[in-house]
Amino acid sequence: MNATQIIEAVRANYIKCASYEDKGTITVTNKTRIRESVTRGTFSHLFVRPNLLKFQLNTEDDVIKRRFQLQSDGDSVRAIEDFEPDGISQPELKHIAHYTRH
Repeated sequence: MNATQIIEAVRANYIKCASYEDKGTITVTNKTRIRESVTRGTFSHLFVRPNLLKFQLNTEDDVIKRRFQLQSDGDSVRAIEDFEPDGISQPELKHIAHYTRH
């Protein structure tokens, strides 16, 4: 099976699902001439037919903690991002975007 066939098989399987949930971890390594930094995080994803979706990504490196969340009920989408520089919670560092279908 090549990559295209695998993706198509996964897609065909997801089309049949009434719901889907996934959780995992990520590690991103950035290398420059000056330094190397590593960002680690977790994600979770929940989908329930016909149109409910929630995705959350939490990351942390040596400078900042971030949380990104995406939610949809089929009629509207809400994105939330907040972060804590140097581990200090600052509520004013929160961004919220909201879109509603008309």
